[in-house]
Amino acid sequence: MLKKRKIFKELLKDKRTILVPGAYDGLSAKVIDSLGFDAVYLTGYGMEASRLGMPDIGLASMAEVVDQARNMNEAVSIPVVCDSDTGYGGLINVYRTVRSFEKAGIAAIHLEDQSFPKKCGGLPGRELISAGEMVGKIKSALDAREDDDFVIIARTDARGASGGSFDEAKRRLHAYLDAGADLTLVAERYPIEELRELAKSLDNTLVICAGIAGWEEYNLPFSEYEEWGVKLVIHPLLGLYAAEKALINVHKELKREKYISEAKLAEFCCGFDEFNELISLKFWTNLEEKYGPKE
Repeated sequence: MLKKRKIFKELLKDKRTILVPGAYDGLSAKVIDSLGFDAVYLTGYGMEASRLGMPDIGLASMAEVVDQARNMNEAVSIPVVCDSDTGYGGLINVYRTVRSFEKAGIAAIHLEDQSFPKKCGGLPGRELISAGEMVGKIKSALDAREDDDFVIIARTDARGASGGSFDEAKRRLHAYLDAGADLTLVAERYPIEELRELAKSLDNTLVICAGIAGWEEYNLPFSEYEEWGVKLVIHPLLGLYAAEKALINVHKELKREKYISEAKLAEFCCGFDEFNELISLKFWTNLEEKYGPKE
């Protein structure tokens, strides 16, 4: 666990932009790990959708998210970055939140400046806490962590929240860095020129959420984000939305034909052996052979 955090902290020292896919459970995280990415992101939106079948409006408890994060972390060899919403309450809640995610082995979390309960950054009706209260939350988070390699990311929704503006978003993110946050994050709509200006002003500390259909500012070539100095480009919903579409397509076929032909199985699905390799079946069967009774 500590090694993963150190690896992630070392990645952040490099000026290069890091591509981080999003996952929503242990299996989706293992797919990302198997493909050689540097880190994986646990999306709160995806976690609430997959675990609860509910929208990202603050319905999941801290215990549920920490449990999901712990399972994901234990399933992979790469660092896990986790969405921790508002810290699940006020200043003292944030303190406990940091301790809980740190004990679960997570490399980094992000905290946001919405009021509790929060809403997904693409939804209307978001309300902010004061910048001063968010600075207090960041300081609480920094005091709570026991490992200096545990990364604290501060997110603002001030661009599109009630009474928000670009200038307010920029002011808040700089204030959060001054308070000690390691990185900053935005996950709402920005005109491209504003997002570019924000990234350049934040000097290689901005995290963005990319790969969202219809949000052109988050679907630019990776090289552009590199040129702006974005630190992490996270694709939080790519796997979730791809899986949902695949599930619909294969079950439409089953509903229509009442069975899946060999050709369609090959088209829609991975094979039995391929899947068992991904979930490390051989490791567990080797343990059984090693420790089981010998004749």
